[in-house]
Amino acid sequence: MTRTEELAAAAKDCGMDENAFLSHIRDRSAETAFEKDLRYTRSLGITSLPVCQVQYEEKAVLISQLTSYSGFQEVIAMLSKDSVKEYPVSPSAELFSSLLKKHPLISRQELLSAMNCKDETELNEIIRNTDPSLYTEIYGGFIQRRKPVCQ
Repeated sequence: MTRTEELAAAAKDCGMDENAFLSHIRDRSAETAFEKDLRYTRSLGITSLPVCQVQYEEKAVLISQLTSYSGFQEVIAMLSKDSVKEYPVSPSAELFSSLLKKHPLISRQELLSAMNCKDETELNEIIRNTDPSLYTEIYGGFIQRRKPVCQ
């Protein structure tokens, strides 16, 4: 198997259209987009992952490690001078579904923080209680929203 075939297989496993993926590889638009992203990350001084940019109006902060829900709250409060108010978040299947609608590919770590779960066990219970036709778990600890099936 060639490197391109391996990448195409991985793209397909992640739910991407394999032909569209290969088209972007062949016409080099994928490489161009990657180089653009790389220039942008370098312009921000990013040298390692994960990194999250939290922005409020013209102010932004880079968080260069995984942080807790409360860590993000502190950064948002600082940037917004407490003008962004928190609303209560209770871990639930409804919240999980809502997050998948807004973020069709999300990591378990992001879900733990965004849903304010106390631990992985609580998250697993919520996922088990959610209609499995809505999502699929994919390699690397990510969860992807399934595309609706047309009738």
